[in-house]
Amino acid sequence: AKAFNVTFTDKDGKIKHVWQTSWGVSTRLIGGLIMAHSDDIGLVLPPSIAPFHVIIIPIWKTQEEKQTVLSEARKLKDRIGREAVSAKIDERDYVSPGFKFNEWEKKGVPIRLELGPRDISQGQVVLVRRDSGEKKSVPSMEAQTAISVTLSDIQKSLFNRAELFCKTHSHHVANYEECKRILETNPGFVYAFWCGNSSCEQKVREETTATIRCIPFDQPKEKGTCIVCGRDAAMQALFAKAY
Repeated sequence: AKAFNVTFTDKDGKIKHVWQTSWGVSTRLIGGLIMAHSDDIGLVLPPSIAPFHVIIIPIWKTQEEKQTVLSEARKLKDRIGREAVSAKIDERDYVSPGFKFNEWEKKGVPIRLELGPRDISQGQVVLVRRDSGEKKSVPSMEAQTAISVTLSDIQKSLFNRAELFCKTHSHHVANYEECKRILETNPGFVYAFWCGNSSCEQKVREETTATIRCIPFDQPKEKGTCIVCGRDAAMQALFAKAY
């Protein structure tokens, strides 16, 4: 506040510097998002926070096909771009459809729609999920319903997958040797009783490089003993390594 002279007028009319703190929440949330859901292809965005939900890729070979496909793509966008579903058409004609597929996969758009002359003649559109890569053809006039259902399923699927990953990488230990073994062989979150003494935390850090990440609000009702020193402990701490 002082460095940037951020001030306010208090109830007595005096100018004071604001009280503030910074948790770096923006970068941490973005990092957590990438680590929790993304894959080797690129970003994977949950529909609830995606800037837009659907990318439409028109496919053509000739100028005549281009005009027809773009016209149908725009009609499709108008039909599905309602009820909180946002869509975008990639109309670029200087890159290939394959290039577009790869680019929008890297950007994590939840759903890709592929539309070419054959799809138009058959009254359908190809729907591709970013989270699983599943591809299927759906009738064009039913695309809006299919997209809404798919977005809801993607949201649930990503949450369930992340929750399962967290649970399978969380360990409750009863002693220090077990704690060290898990941190060395099966890294993740380690829940352990801690007496509150900084020297015990320091020992864990020196011997495993793990530190206390937080003290969970949801604590067991029973008391335990500190895994390091053996003294009585009224709380569990969450130990983990930084990567």
